[in-house]
Amino acid sequence: MKINKDQVKGNTARAAGSIMGAARRITPAAIVATGLLLAVVGCAKQESAAQTRADVARAQTAGDKSVAIAQGDASDKMAKADEGVAKAQDEAARTSAGTSRDMTIADAEAAHNVALARCEAQSGRTRTDCKNVANSDLAAAKAHAEATKEAQAPTP
Repeated sequence: MKINKDQVKGNTARAAGSIMGAARRITPAAIVATGLLLAVVGCAKQESAAQTRADVARAQTAGDKSVAIAQGDASDKMAKADEGVAKAQDEAARTSAGTSRDMTIADAEAAHNVALARCEAQSGRTRTDCKNVANSDLAAAKAHAEATKEAQAPTP
């Protein structure tokens, strides 16, 4: 039998092309599947009971640590929130006490103006005494309003 060089070259080229085509058909999925197969075969080895207990203990310790950190963070946040609420309540109480004082003084000043107008209808010493009483009543009302505010408002 006579060997044709061209025929051998063609057969060699076809064989090489076939091998290259097969190499191109290897997909990433095939590579992943091969890796998983190797991992499963490697996982078939059973861990000892002591190793399993040690792994579980480490996991529990790590979990306990995470929980403790989270509880500490939550406690800090709650304390800050409580502090903020307390400050807001104190500020509201101070504002309320100040507003109450202002209203009491406004009422006293209105009463004072009415009293002074009545005093004007009088003459001499009676008028002077009347104005002194009106001024004294206003001063007393202002002092009482201020004392009430101080008693109602929390100290900073």
